Amino acid sequence: MNRIIFCVFATAAALLVTSQAWAQTYQYTLTDLGVPGAAYTEALGINDAGQVVGCFATPTGAIQGFTYSNGQMKILKTGPVGGINNLGQMATDALTASGYVHGAVVSPDGSVLDLGGLWGSSTACAINNNGQAAGWAATGPGTYHASLYSGGQVQDLGTLGGYQSFANGINDAGQVVGESAIGPTTHAFLFTGGAMQDLGALSGGWSDALAVNDAGQIVGYSLVNPSGLMHAFLYSNGVMQDLGDLDDWGSYAVGINNAGTIVGQFGIKGAGLSVTVGAFIYTDGHMSDLSTMVDPSSGFTLEEACSINDAGQIVGWGINADGDQDAFLLTPTPEPATLSLLAVGGLALLRRKARHGG
Repeated sequence: MNRIIFCVFATAAALLVTSQAWAQTYQYTLTDLGVPGAAYTEALGINDAGQVVGCFATPTGAIQGFTYSNGQMKILKTGPVGGINNLGQMATDALTASGYVHGAVVSPDGSVLDLGGLWGSSTACAINNNGQAAGWAATGPGTYHASLYSGGQVQDLGTLGGYQSFANGINDAGQVVGESAIGPTTHAFLFTGGAMQDLGALSGGWSDALAVNDAGQIVGYSLVNPSGLMHAFLYSNGVMQDLGDLDDWGSYAVGINNAGTIVGQFGIKGAGLSVTVGAFIYTDGHMSDLSTMVDPSSGFTLEEACSINDAGQIVGWGINADGDQDAFLLTPTPEPATLSLLAVGGLALLRRKARHGG
């Protein structure tokens, strides 16, 4: 009996020490997704399987898309890839035989579905798990309208009364979010039930919506004062909430998952009038700097978080140890709380054995 009690006690103590060590580690492991030789690389989207999409600039300045999965990067013959659904279908654009750039859906087998356009050129920015894609299409020389591709048709979503609009995100219910000109300014919109709704703005009168989750929660950014300062917002249940910032130099919410965790970018005041940027995560009512949650020995500075999946993986871009702008993938590390619960369970077992004599 004494040997058993000693073993249980030793195990519990070791787990407590281990959990304390975990508490001092970083919350994410970082994978550098930079394309060798590229002028820059950006990761723009991630699905729940951890497949990443984005874009990079070639040395000649051409912009191409890429996908990354299971440690392998594949270069695509497309423009920037803005989104990927859980089927592996990607929202992007591609050059057509007529010379126009059209929004396109690229399937995992490499086949390309041309989404066409309303007048000429178009682009696809986001795609849901039903294969519906959102973006925008030209309606005339120099003017664009938000558009929805669904069931083989491209639908003009109209505007809030201004001359143009742009769609940035879509959820599985087919709700589309973006921005539209309205009078002398621009407002975030939600397109649902066949109509475009004005989401308003924070105190500055200008706003843009970038993403929407399946609960209908919308994120974006809005002007908050005449000097041009922007703040990230969360729009939910008819209310636009100002998420603030971290250094009094603005913020932009770019992505949200179905748990309501938000990611984006914030401004950092530098020397004099210089301003740099950092990536943030917003959860449980609190905004945090993501760069503090990765091992500093990586030498990587996170500058924008663009998308987060339901597993909590985050993608975006930043500056690596060599000073290059590279895409990144952040994967959550095991929670210290799990180890703490195991330790508590071990101590409870010890008490029970002591109480019952075996």
